[in-house]
Amino acid sequence: MTILACDLDNTLIYSRRKELCAPNACVEFYRGEPLTYMTDATAALLKEAAANALFVPVTTRTVEQYRRISFPVLPAYALVCNGGVLLRGRTEAVEWYEQSRRLIEPAQGQLRRAEELLRADGHRNFELRRIRELFLFTKSDNPGATVAYLKERMDTDEVEVCANGPKIYVIPAGLTKGRAISRLKLYLRGAGEEIGAMIAAGDSAFDVSMLKEAEIGYAPKELAADCELPHTVRVLDENSGVFSDEMMRRAVQTIYKHKR
Repeated sequence: MTILACDLDNTLIYSRRKELCAPNACVEFYRGEPLTYMTDATAALLKEAAANALFVPVTTRTVEQYRRISFPVLPAYALVCNGGVLLRGRTEAVEWYEQSRRLIEPAQGQLRRAEELLRADGHRNFELRRIRELFLFTKSDNPGATVAYLKERMDTDEVEVCANGPKIYVIPAGLTKGRAISRLKLYLRGAGEEIGAMIAAGDSAFDVSMLKEAEIGYAPKELAADCELPHTVRVLDENSGVFSDEMMRRAVQTIYKHKR
C-alpha cells in the first residue's frame, strides 16, 4: 500500500485571499462565509489517488478546523494538531493522543518558558493558545522578530519555533510531522497493513521532516529557497500553474508506477 501524506493549507487547498488561475470550488466555510478552495483538477486527481493509495492529510490544524473541510473523498486516516492527534475517519484515536502527550513530556519546561516569553513579546497581537496541551500558537505583527526573540532564549533541541505568515508556533521535538508519519507506519503495520512507498507534499518548514520520511516528496520552489531539502524532493515551479494541480498529477503517476 502506497501512502500519500499531504499537508493541506497552500499545498492542497488555498485561502480565498489567493487568486487561483484554475477552476475551483469552496471546500471550507467559516461562520457562513467561504474560506478555502480546492481546484477542480486537484479534486479529481485526489479521488483518483485515494482509489489507489492511502491518502493521509497531515496538518497543524485542530480537529475542529480540519472537520470544516469538505474533501472529495473521506480520508481513512488524518494526522491533525501537527500529528498529535490521529483521526480514523472522523473519530479520534484515544491511545494515539495519550502517546503524543507522553512524547512531549521532555519539552514541557520549554513550552512554559515560551509562554512566558510570548506574553512579554511586544509584537504578539493575538491570544496565546496551547493547542490540546500539545503545542503553542499565536500571531505576531513581526513574525521574524518574534521567532528570533524566542530562538535566542530557548533550547531549540527540545522545541521547534516556526512562523507561517503571521502565525507563530512552538512545537515539541517529539511532535514533528516526520515523527507522526513514522508512528503511523508502525500503527498501520500493527493493524496488519503492508506498507509500501510513501509520497509526501508540503509547502512550509513544518513539512520538511515529513518530506525527509518519504521516498518521493513534492515542494514549491519557495520552500527549497528557505530550507535544505533532501534529494528525493521534486521542487515544482508554481509559475507554471497551481502547485496542487502539478503536485497531484505527479503523485498519481508515481502511485501507478508503484502499483505495477
